[in-house]
Amino acid sequence: VRLTGKSYTPVFPRHTLHYPNVVQFGLRIEREVLNARIMERTKQMFANGLIEETENLIQQGLRNSPTAQKATGYAQSIAFIDGEVSLDEAIENTAFATRRLAKKQRTWFGADPRITWCDLSTADAQEREAQISQIIAQMRTA
Repeated sequence: VRLTGKSYTPVFPRHTLHYPNVVQFGLRIEREVLNARIMERTKQMFANGLIEETENLIQQGLRNSPTAQKATGYAQSIAFIDGEVSLDEAIENTAFATRRLAKKQRTWFGADPRITWCDLSTADAQEREAQISQIIAQMRTA
């Protein structure tokens, strides 16, 4: 603002195709199933030592990093370590933050016309594999 005299306006990258022979696939899943998976993965992260990892990173200067200390999982672990929340609250807060991130990603990638979507809730693995193989085969003949 000081240099240009204009207010800051973020410019986000466009969904443009830079490489013509690349296919991007996105996987869709029902929100309830995704949310359950996020919660299970969050519990696994804490069970597998996220608190201990965060404590080690704090000793290495995590609190001095303006971005890393706010990262999903670390921010909630720090709140637990500092006694601001219980372990259950840290787990729930981490899952909540992850669900918010997933929603942002669905919005961003959902608007990208380059992505070919595969719905995980309507087909089994073999059907999805056949669908993807057919799309790739069509590209090769085009």
